[in-house]
Amino acid sequence: AAIARANPERRVFIKLRHLPSENRRHLHLEKHDYPGLMERLGPLPSNLLLTDITMEEALETAALGITCTSTAAMDLLRAGLPAMVYLDFVDAYRDPLVPPMRKMFQGSGIITSTEDLLHLKPGALNPQWLEDMFCPDDLGARVLKTVDRFHARDFQIRRG
Repeated sequence: AAIARANPERRVFIKLRHLPSENRRHLHLEKHDYPGLMERLGPLPSNLLLTDITMEEALETAALGITCTSTAAMDLLRAGLPAMVYLDFVDAYRDPLVPPMRKMFQGSGIITSTEDLLHLKPGALNPQWLEDMFCPDDLGARVLKTVDRFHARDFQIRRG
């Protein structure tokens, strides 16, 4: 809500993993669902919206992505979108995923401060960190070609 208030010209979407009525046996159930929390917060900015679209759909329409302790940051970076990882949220010290996120994204340039978060000002992504983190785009195709060449070999058993 604070981001939406600070940026009234922008539409701010909270991407839900699922609707509160769905996936009750899902591994990642939120303790409190976002629609319920938002109802309890009272009047919210009209530019703060919820969506349950797929990650693929979100990546097609997003201008920027923000996460705390989610693999969504990797999805955003892989799609070439600016990303912000926010690890200074209330009770972050109690979240067991914060230290691994801090370690994984150390040196990336995308761990953000509260001030930069509120102003939607992503840090500069470190290109060397990105190169070290992701394999080349064509790696899968190269591996498949190598497997095909392996299977196409002429197997001759040499005795001797």
